[in-house]
Amino acid sequence: MKKFIQNRPLLRRIVYFFPLQLLLVQVKKNHMIVVFWLLLFGFITESVAARYGVGFLFLEPEYMEKVSFLSYFIVGFSCGGFIMAYNISCYIQNAFRFPFLATLSHPFIKFCWNNFIIPVFFLAVYFNKMFSFFAKESIAAGDQFVYISAFLAGLITFMSISFFYFIRTNKDISKIYGIRKSEDEKKRRYISRIILRRNFEWRNLDANREARDWHVEVYINFPWRIKLARSFEHYDKEMLIRVFKQNHYNAVFFQALVLISLLVLGSFRDIPAFMIPAGASVFLLFTMYLMMTSMLHTWFRGWTTTVFILLLISFNWAYQFDYFSNHTRAYGMDYTVPPVKYTNEKLHYYDQEKNWRAIDSANTIATLENWKARNMTDSTQLPKLVIFNCSGGGIRSALWTLYTMQYGDSVTGDLLSHTAAVFGSSGGMLGAAYLREVKLRGESDPKYNYRDPALRDHVSADILNPMAFSIAVNDWFLPIQRFKLDSQHYGKNRAYAFEEKFNDNTGRILTKRLEDYAADEASARIPMMVFSPTIVNDGRRLVISAQGVSYLTQSREHDRISYNKIPDGIEYSRFFSEQKAGRILFSSVLRMSATFPYITPLTELPSDPKLEVFDAGMRDNYGLVNTIRFIYCFREWLEKNTSGVVIIQTRDKFKERPVEPDEGQTLSEALSRPLGSFYGNLFTVQDYNTDREFEYAQSWFKSSIDIIDFELQNEFPDRISLSWHLTNAEKKKVINSMKSAKNKENIERLKKLMREN
Repeated sequence: MKKFIQNRPLLRRIVYFFPLQLLLVQVKKNHMIVVFWLLLFGFITESVAARYGVGFLFLEPEYMEKVSFLSYFIVGFSCGGFIMAYNISCYIQNAFRFPFLATLSHPFIKFCWNNFIIPVFFLAVYFNKMFSFFAKESIAAGDQFVYISAFLAGLITFMSISFFYFIRTNKDISKIYGIRKSEDEKKRRYISRIILRRNFEWRNLDANREARDWHVEVYINFPWRIKLARSFEHYDKEMLIRVFKQNHYNAVFFQALVLISLLVLGSFRDIPAFMIPAGASVFLLFTMYLMMTSMLHTWFRGWTTTVFILLLISFNWAYQFDYFSNHTRAYGMDYTVPPVKYTNEKLHYYDQEKNWRAIDSANTIATLENWKARNMTDSTQLPKLVIFNCSGGGIRSALWTLYTMQYGDSVTGDLLSHTAAVFGSSGGMLGAAYLREVKLRGESDPKYNYRDPALRDHVSADILNPMAFSIAVNDWFLPIQRFKLDSQHYGKNRAYAFEEKFNDNTGRILTKRLEDYAADEASARIPMMVFSPTIVNDGRRLVISAQGVSYLTQSREHDRISYNKIPDGIEYSRFFSEQKAGRILFSSVLRMSATFPYITPLTELPSDPKLEVFDAGMRDNYGLVNTIRFIYCFREWLEKNTSGVVIIQTRDKFKERPVEPDEGQTLSEALSRPLGSFYGNLFTVQDYNTDREFEYAQSWFKSSIDIIDFELQNEFPDRISLSWHLTNAEKKKVINSMKSAKNKENIERLKKLMREN
């Protein structure tokens, strides 16, 4: 093959074209760099994490709550930072393989200019996806021009600043050693004629090369001129190495400045103007990783991999200590008192304490009597009791739940007044909690109107940007920033960012404690809400409510059935009573119930051993377990005092999923299918189980139960992102879902049921 190439000068210059050789060396040697690019290509083309809407973070970035010139400029600026980090990392790891670089003026600049293949291809794909997205979203041509120009302006700005720095600081061999270019040029021309003549022998090429050197014949000189690679055989190897080292040090210094800038930027995270778009944060995070790995390579060279592994082991060991970890806590709980013991013996004690069940049942019946008094408009007609079940699903579920409650109340006139309880998980509970608070405040302040369409914009506003920014500049470092609440200090991480942004989006009307809702729920001014995040340690449910709800966690009594009972949940308020359970911020309760793994950190509770909780949907995505137990516990009262129970489920997808076609599978798909199928069918399995429970309910409940499903139109290929960020088009899809034939049919059914009061 070598001989075949050497006898064809044109082919030889194509094969040994510097940009192509740089691409090959990265594919062969720099796998981590390639992985970052593959991830970015996957995000942009929606072949990676499409379900979570990651691609939209790059295609329609939001800054200060809107898509604008500035939002695209920031993403372009961050993209320029990643491209420069990529060039620096490649230069540090690969420049020594191309000794001819040291003979050129501004070697790093020329290296970047030739290292264009991957960045240019990425930008071409990026712009193509942008134009496709703009066309799909019907964005005006003028706005398209503004957005593309803004992105390019940001990209060029960062690149220009970087190149200016390197032009001023980097030195070539003539500046370091004082070699006159006229002398060097004569040598270069003479040797070039030898190397490039047609009957060239390969041994001449290899004579002064080391095994690690990669041969280059031509390269691109700024701007687009193709030039022959200079010969380096007449230079001492140490001279060339010194040139590369000097440039390496400048590159590392530049990287250090950027990293320090990121840390400083993170210290201003509470200022909205510093909350950059989530897409920019992704570029920022990747930039940071590239810079750190390349700095390690500069310092440790061949020991880089070993040092990196040792650092990982060290960080892994140190993470167990509070100072080096960034554990997330429930804001407002008392972590200074001795932690509660979490043992099987204590769990069984809480499960069998019947006095609590009697007390809580009596209090809830009193609440139901208050509810009845508020809804008994006709002494001869018993009211319908409404229970809302809200599914998880990020912002899409928050918006869908709030809109369904608003719309249902507007067409029936009094749906929310008839609502006695709300159960569910994740995003759906955020929407329900916000609407409930607005309705409560509206009773005394006319400026709060729970039917106001503006509430939909508030609850669907972006939460992801500050969380992604926190990940990029704070969460992977020591917990430097902290805040104080009730004489306790907590680290500021993405959990803090989640709560703060959601509170800001909703006018900060949810900045209450859990116990603040006890009186209003007991008087039936608002429906009671029950949250049940999942305990990571053992899979149990942590049932959280402002009311005593031991009846939702304790096992049922049976006269004729005896078995070894295992408690499947604990009642939060009683179990953590010594740790001031009621003082927990309500926003922390919402966050604990909506902890999507890895996006939002797990919450650590003050127990021994430490319990961690995350998304309620892993055990009960629709709140149906609590619903069935609630109806069972108060079945006798419900049969006598209501005309039936109406359960409204706000689902973020179809209950009856379409049957998937039988298509061929790749090997990786076949290997991942068992686990993927388990997770993908998790909520469907929950539906199977609860449907059977409702079938059995007819044996112990003598009144009627009507279940109405309002389903979000969210199936392939028109899916809505499972994310804390929605595009404007996705928000419209959520609202328009109420116009589907099935949802219209269910609205008519709901109206008919409510007229039967």
